[in-house]
Amino acid sequence: MKTIKEIFDVEIGEKFDIKDKEGYIYHNCYFDKNKELAVIIDGKMRNWFFEFYLLKELIIGNAKIIKKPEILNDKEKEFLSFIVNHFGRDKVKRIAKLLANEREYILIWFELEITDTAIFPYFPKGKMYKGMELNRHYTLEELKI
Repeated sequence: MKTIKEIFDVEIGEKFDIKDKEGYIYHNCYFDKNKELAVIIDGKMRNWFFEFYLLKELIIGNAKIIKKPEILNDKEKEFLSFIVNHFGRDKVKRIAKLLANEREYILIWFELEITDTAIFPYFPKGKMYKGMELNRHYTLEELKI
């Protein structure tokens, strides 16, 4: 029997989008640990009938998987993983790339005894963390760290 990876070229738990034949895009889809398709819409899982329908459409070629590009490169992941592991994964709430005076920087929010932040050195605009959108808050899961 073929695996999910062999059939759809995605890993269990890897998020992707599905584009149907009408051009509608379903965001935040993934195969769960039971190898079942999960589609999240408005923060809620859809019913099994809809997920079965989309799976059928994928199999017969009326829909396609659109893989999301990696947000961080290997060096960026390595650096942020070091910081996150140093403070503790459970303490990091979100990470963002921000802009000030035409320079960008990374800001990490921690949940310590009080909510605290850490600002990392500025870098030239567009030179580092290129996959991160400005002013968007990311979770560790989204950044795959």
